[in-house]
Amino acid sequence: MFHHEGFLAWLEALDKRHLLGKVHVLAGVFPLRSLRVARHMARQVPGVVIPEAVLKRLEEGEDAQRQEETGIQMAVETLRELRRTPGVRGVHIMAGQWASVVPRLLDEAGFPGVDPADGRAAMEGE
Repeated sequence: MFHHEGFLAWLEALDKRHLLGKVHVLAGVFPLRSLRVARHMARQVPGVVIPEAVLKRLEEGEDAQRQEETGIQMAVETLRELRRTPGVRGVHIMAGQWASVVPRLLDEAGFPGVDPADGRAAMEGE
């Protein structure tokens, strides 16, 4: 999920159909490691929408390390927003070959009680 406002609109549509209380929504978060990865996903992965503002933030990174750090910060921001989003029961961090970043994301996003054995963290209010 790269566009929280769009995600909120989707949740609202579920709510208007009286479905939100009947389903458990698990939001997917993909930490972007580079501008190249973001552009590839935006162009080649059906259904993926990456707002121009996200691409611009990554472009501001002058090198790979800064782009990576920007991607981490954006993922942390997204996770924080999702923790406060009514109707979201959990998150799926899709880190792929970058699994080593997951503990940092959870820690910086403030997820309590991360179990190192299975990587699960409690959502707010649980």
